[in-house]
Amino acid sequence: MTLTILAVTFLILIDNLTGFRGWSTNFILPAAVMFLDLVAAILMLINRRNWQSYMMTQIFEISVATVLLIAAIVGWIEYPNVVVIAFAVSVIVFVGTLIFGGTRARNELKRRFYI
Repeated sequence: MTLTILAVTFLILIDNLTGFRGWSTNFILPAAVMFLDLVAAILMLINRRNWQSYMMTQIFEISVATVLLIAAIVGWIEYPNVVVIAFAVSVIVFVGTLIFGGTRARNELKRRFYI
């Protein structure tokens, strides 16, 4: 996750240094969110005993996708369809985790957020 954030930061910096055409915020950020969703889902399938540890990553991805969605609504992002798809993928993966996780997923959220 850290390497993805670092790579996105460098790509935004490259976009800014080359005149900021917006490709980093329009395509790279939503693609990074979808990439992290895919990686979290694959790691949850591989590491079935500790799948709950990836729920915080999913919550982070939803929060980043929400910020991107707000930026698209405000007009800072020119292609909102990509952002909407990234947000939908993040929510679907998280809801899928809650559904398939059952009480273990809900207990993990209660433990982490004292709900």
